[in-house]
Amino acid sequence: MSPKLISSSEVNRQWVGRIGLAVVTAVMLLGCASKTTTVMPEQSLAKPETNNGCPQQTRIDIEDRILAQIEALGRESFDEALDHASLAFRKSIDTSSFEAMIRTGFPILLDNGTVSFGRCQEFGDRAMIEVSFREQPSASLIYSLGLADSQWWIEAAAPLSDIFPNQEELKAL
Repeated sequence: MSPKLISSSEVNRQWVGRIGLAVVTAVMLLGCASKTTTVMPEQSLAKPETNNGCPQQTRIDIEDRILAQIEALGRESFDEALDHASLAFRKSIDTSSFEAMIRTGFPILLDNGTVSFGRCQEFGDRAMIEVSFREQPSASLIYSLGLADSQWWIEAAAPLSDIFPNQEELKAL
């Protein structure tokens, strides 16, 4: 199979989309004070005293959902981990493809290490939260969640470095 050639305008559209996502993410997370909660596998989560950008119950529900998925991934229970995703995401991917995506794109989630939660922002039935992994300080993800049936479901996660382009990538635009 030969590589697909991508035109310059296609690359520019991709970066415009990434920059747009970065701007939206930054706006959503701006003004949210950072909060850190450390969680080791099988430890209870200390609930935050303040909302730090999300209503307290929203933050608790979101953190619990993410922690449950990370714990399932740490046990390599990909079916269970996928159950924490939104219905739309579950319909778009099978378990083996989900496993491949995690193993190749998000191996940090398999380590089941210490997790800290940062900025959080809720906009109606959507929320975003920053998740960092202490063993690898440069490994931070932005999770996007959606509200359905009165529960928060994981819709996507992206490395912070993928959302915000580096200087060389910006110059290429």
